[in-house]
Amino acid sequence: MRWIEADMRALQNSTTIYSRPVYVSDYLAETFFSKKRSVIVTSATLTVNNSFSYIKKELGLRNTLMEKQIPSPFSYQSQVKLIVPDDLPDIKSVSNDDYVAAITEHIISIAEATKGRLLILFTSHEMLKKLMN
Repeated sequence: MRWIEADMRALQNSTTIYSRPVYVSDYLAETFFSKKRSVIVTSATLTVNNSFSYIKKELGLRNTLMEKQIPSPFSYQSQVKLIVPDDLPDIKSVSNDDYVAAITEHIISIAEATKGRLLILFTSHEMLKKLMN
């Protein structure tokens, strides 16, 4: 994957070209996992449908592994609330700036109600940066 970022607020020639591999399984298998006697991989999100198959494939883990899934100590039902506003303008019918202004109002009110304890997911890094400004 390749992309270009330009910072209009910086000095001239502030364009940066980035490149990252989309699939890293072969690279990790050859350069990392094959050179280690043992590796511990831990995260709250390594399984999909209670299986490690997906992450093993993505990380290039081909050998027999010891796997352990530990139940979460958190009560998802009582500690999580999914909030999806239903009164936002259609993103295709307003300018990007108007849409960001509308979601900013919602995010501020939710942040105040939750005392700042929230996770906001964006589909666009540009929208995140606009909201921050």
